[in-house]
Amino acid sequence: MDGQDRALAAAAQASSQDEDHTTVTLTLLLDGGHRQQVVTRLDDPGLDTLLQQLTLHDGVTRLLQIPVDAGAAMLCVRSDRVIAFTTQPPLQVEPDAVAAPASAPTVSAAGAEVEASKILIHDNFLPADQHRRLIAYALANEKRFVETSTSTNDRSYRQSVVLHEFPEFAELFRTRIRAMLPQIAAALPCAALGETVEAQMTSHNDGDYYKVHNDNGSADTAKRELTFVYYFNRQPKAYQGGALRVFDTVVRNGYYVAAPSDRLVEPLDNRIVFFMSRYQHEVTPVACPSRLFADGRFTVNGWIHKRL
Repeated sequence: MDGQDRALAAAAQASSQDEDHTTVTLTLLLDGGHRQQVVTRLDDPGLDTLLQQLTLHDGVTRLLQIPVDAGAAMLCVRSDRVIAFTTQPPLQVEPDAVAAPASAPTVSAAGAEVEASKILIHDNFLPADQHRRLIAYALANEKRFVETSTSTNDRSYRQSVVLHEFPEFAELFRTRIRAMLPQIAAALPCAALGETVEAQMTSHNDGDYYKVHNDNGSADTAKRELTFVYYFNRQPKAYQGGALRVFDTVVRNGYYVAAPSDRLVEPLDNRIVFFMSRYQHEVTPVACPSRLFADGRFTVNGWIHKRL
């Protein structure tokens, strides 16, 4: 009898012996289609700790150490291998146990298996002098920013302003990103990457947002393989919100669609984030009380094309 069979047997025995529901069965769905069941008591303090670790969305990979087989063995698994989990009986995770707002994890969505989103985060991307010059450049060119749009021209779907041409810095970003391509390709499930890197500068201010979308869903964007977002702002930071929410994925009728679960990435100054352009994602609403352009959330964002 293997570990999973023993866990199932233990779960069945616990179910028959504990009619008062003093135990809980936690089923972990791991990447590669593997499952692991853990049976523990509802009053076990380790259960709360485990649920907190499973619901954290802070981009940090942790080593989860979970007692199994009634404590006779230990399951050690990286947190990024856990796609979702279920509890029986149903448990409600307290809001203050979650590091960032996120949709509830699920094992499947309408019968389709969930593909966990993978994100590469690199902090302190630019040296201090280049970072300062970039901020100064954005503020000096405020009048050149124009209203953003979408491929459907739905003006209610996205609110922000964009600067399409900024050659003084666009080539700097292309050069630095191209130098990172081996690291990026090793971390993300992408096709072979080419040398084409699109870039634009965007500003979000009070009330701005971008609803759920992907970045390569039309004929003229189909070559985009990876999306990147670089965050920068004046210090001290004068806005709240503007987080990047990246949804996990399910395939329905041959199309990638958003799963109920997601990862939330905070827009930290001088941070760059890479993820698959096909992932559904959104920018949460920004609150900037002063409404001053200089106090907003700035990004250099763009796309790396697949190799032709």
